[in-house]
Amino acid sequence: MTEEEAWPGLSGHAIAKVRGKQVSRPSWERRNAPEGSILQDGSLHPALQETGEKQMQLKFFATYRQISGCKECAIPAPSDVLELLHDVSERWPAFRTLVLDAEGSDRGEDVIILVNGRHIEHLEGMHTKLTDDDTVAITPVVAGG
Repeated sequence: MTEEEAWPGLSGHAIAKVRGKQVSRPSWERRNAPEGSILQDGSLHPALQETGEKQMQLKFFATYRQISGCKECAIPAPSDVLELLHDVSERWPAFRTLVLDAEGSDRGEDVIILVNGRHIEHLEGMHTKLTDDDTVAITPVVAGG
């Protein structure tokens, strides 16, 4: 069975940017895409599609890649980090309890958020303003030995 037969409608959308070049996403990312990433018509969620417009880059790391189904995506920049986390939680409901506290007013305890390589704690926290020129990285806190 070809990839197109297994994933109808995905061949045109199965593109990711790696080091600035467009390449095919590994097939495991599509096969293991979380619920909601692939729409009923077989296309990828709009957050995972390239639009051609300048948009903010959103990068996911570790287990957050499995939840989002991608390493990075381009989205319209929300006004600040708090709004971004609410947007992410709407697009991928599994993020809600991971990236936001119970009240939805602050980041969760086990998430690290970087804006242009700087931890939001060294900026304006959850009220750090965002623009389409920004790159935001979302990663879980990782411990080990």
